[in-house]
Amino acid sequence: MDHGGVRGKNIQTVGNLLLKYKNLKAPQGTVVQVCIKVVYEVCGFALKKEYVRYNAHNKTLSITLSGPAKTELLLRKKQILEKCSEELGSQTPQALI
Repeated sequence: MDHGGVRGKNIQTVGNLLLKYKNLKAPQGTVVQVCIKVVYEVCGFALKKEYVRYNAHNKTLSITLSGPAKTELLLRKKQILEKCSEELGSQTPQALI
């Protein structure tokens, strides 16, 4: 079957086809779930979902806790954010308060 030299003319590389998905952001709920998982892995205690909020606009995780648990989170903030970055890629929280 002869295609008259047209075959392969419109072929694009896979990378070009996926460019439109490059800047997708993780849904807010996914970021919260990953944060809860990471805090458990790093600090050893579980957070309730209602204690964690994520502001996608300024990429800030806000955790409502008090006492020793909040102190532990703040002491391990860098480690928590790094681990979140590993899980979520470039669309990761930049701050934890």
